[in-house]
Formats: sequence, structure tokens, C-alpha cells
Amino acid sequence: MGLFFGAGGPAAAAIARGESLCQALASERTIPAHHTALIGAAEAAGRTAAALRRLAGDLDREAAARRVFIARAIYPLVVLHLIAPFTSTGWLLKDPTVFAQRTFGAWAAIWAITAVMVFTIRNLRRSAAGTRRLCGLPIVGRVVRLETNLRFLRTIAVLYGAGVRIDLAFAQAITAHGDVVPFDDHRHAADLLRRGEPIDQAVQALTSLDPGDRTRLVTAGAIGTLERALDETVGHLERDLDAAMQRMAAVTGWCLYALAIVIATAAILDFYAGYFAQFESR
Repeated sequence: MGLFFGAGGPAAAAIARGESLCQALASERTIPAHHTALIGAAEAAGRTAAALRRLAGDLDREAAARRVFIARAIYPLVVLHLIAPFTSTGWLLKDPTVFAQRTFGAWAAIWAITAVMVFTIRNLRRSAAGTRRLCGLPIVGRVVRLETNLRFLRTIAVLYGAGVRIDLAFAQAITAHGDVVPFDDHRHAADLLRRGEPIDQAVQALTSLDPGDRTRLVTAGAIGTLERALDETVGHLERDLDAAMQRMAAVTGWCLYALAIVIATAAILDFYAGYFAQFESR
């Protein structure tokens, strides 16, 4: 939190004016709206410290999952960088300038493709329609769907645990996520609760959840143990997301290894084709 409350920062100025923590964090553009909503509800219920600890733990787990993905994908990228000069070894003695140009050109292409992919995915995640497109992709789609449902249900779990009524918790979660709520069933469930429908019927409408998670919430809504069921579902989604991230990292790594093998094979064939062509020309 020190990053946001440094001297001269907007949040620090808001706190100095006597504003609440939620209002201070709302002045920071880098903090997502659903985090601010969580802290605001926790402040109102007198559970700010517990909410901050939970939010910190959730963010730590997300960061750890990303580190695992990056660690598993970085080594194949290194292999591709090592193979790039190998594909141009025929030019090393004939024309070192061409060798350097081809090598640096290949490295630039690798980084350009990676940057375009990262930018495209981030840009798509900023809209509901883009997120739905990503959900339709193999491997990546399950990660995006789990991450989206986890973020939504985590918001509801913290709000409901802080004493917010379940219909208001759904409504605030929808509002906090703004225009990036990708699944219509999220809004449908919130509308059912707003109209006074039973909790179990509302959570039954969350069709983007896996059947097991949905059944757990439906049963809990019927018998009055929803708070515990929400926490259990959030934990289950976290484990599923971690497994899906590892699978995506493994698939990405193997694809990069396969690309490296294809490039190396093509380079070897090209080398020997040129080598034998010299003898035939004689």
C-alpha cells in the first residue's frame, strides 16, 4: 500500500483531507474498481483489515500463477533466440553483415510477435465482447473464463462476507466490473435477485460456472450456507485456474519447442542443399 500512499500521491492527499480509504483508493487510476468496491463494503462493515488481508492474498496467488507461466514459457523463447543465428551460419564467413542482419531481424520478429499477442489479448480483455471471443479459443478460453468467474465471485464473496445483502453484492459486483462483465448469466442472476427471486434460483442461472461449482452454490443457497459455499467455490476456482495456467504454459512451451525444431531442421536442410549444390556445379 505504500506505493499508493507516498508523499504527494492522490491517495495520500485524499487521506490527509479526511476521506475514507475507499475514496482515497478511488482516486488512483491503477486500482481496479472491483477492488475499491470490496474495500468500501469492508469499511462499512468494520472489516477493513480482514478484507485487505484477503485481497493481498488473492493478488499474491494471481502473481504467483503468472510467474509460473512466464517461467515455463521463457526457456523455449531462449531456445528460439539461440537458434536464430544458427539458421544463418552459412553467411557468417561469406558476409558477416548479412549474418548480423538476419540474426537481429529474427530476434526482432520474435519480440514483435510476442508483443502483438500480449497487446491483442490485453486489448480484448478490456471489453465484454473481446473477452467472449477469447473464451471461445482452445486452452486460452478456459483460463479467461475461470479468471473472469473467479474475479466476479471473489467480489461477491467478500461483499457478502462483509455483511452486504446478496442482491446488493451481485449488483455492486456488476457495477464494479462496469462494461467488462462478459457473461450475460452474471447480469441475469443479478436481475433475478433484484426482482426478489430465491438465492438458489439466481445462482442456478450462473451457467458459465462449471456444473459442480454451480450445484454447490445452489445447494448452499437453499439451506442458508451461502457464505461458506462462496468461499469454497472461490478456492476451487483458484485451483482450477492454477491448473489451467500450468496447462497453457506447457502447451505454449511445447509449441515453441516444435517451432524451434522446425526452424533448425529447415536450416540444416538448407545448409546441406547448398553444400551439395556446390559439388554439382563443379
